Amino acid sequence: NRLKTKRELTGNANGTKKMFGVSGGGMHSFTPPFDSEMGGNIMMSGMDAQAYEMAEKDAKREKLNAVVIETMNFLGMAQNTDRFVRLLEKADVICIPDVEKLNQEKCEKLSLPFELV
Repeated sequence: NRLKTKRELTGNANGTKKMFGVSGGGMHSFTPPFDSEMGGNIMMSGMDAQAYEMAEKDAKREKLNAVVIETMNFLGMAQNTDRFVRLLEKADVICIPDVEKLNQEKCEKLSLPFELV
């Protein structure tokens, strides 16, 4: 169970992380290049900014998936993990703070099982 959680946190998007310059493990961070001639201002083209945002979004999604997998395993509902993750994605819930904001009314509106949220 812990191995599956660890894979979710670190394993799924290793290629994406390397491609966009994001370090592995835990919360991912990206350090944009600095322009020393311009007084240390951050140089980031439109493509780099988009890659950074995608990598951050993927990192948040991976962390949520790891929490969902661990919780569903603990509840003995591992067979329903994929379905629950798809429901969260369909409801545009992509990170842990999004889950924290959900209440029973919002769950009903988004067709999410409140008992699992």
